Amino acid sequence: MKYLEARYWSFVDVACLKWSSILFGVVVGAYISDFVQAYVWAFVVAFVALGIHPVIRYFRPTQPPHDVPRTPAGAAS
Repeated sequence: MKYLEARYWSFVDVACLKWSSILFGVVVGAYISDFVQAYVWAFVVAFVALGIHPVIRYFRPTQPPHDVPRTPAGAAS
């Protein structure tokens, strides 16, 4: 498996990764806040749950989505 090959990321993958990063930043950046300390496990669970989906999609064997145009047969690569 090539780790540095180009991959197609859907809107859901990008959204999950962004929200996972935001929640991680909330936990780290505002850890001294009383609200975050009271609900730190909820933030950690949300961070992990939203981060799992993009990771699974990244390491799954690639299959082009149905809406990605393919090169027609006989066309130069």
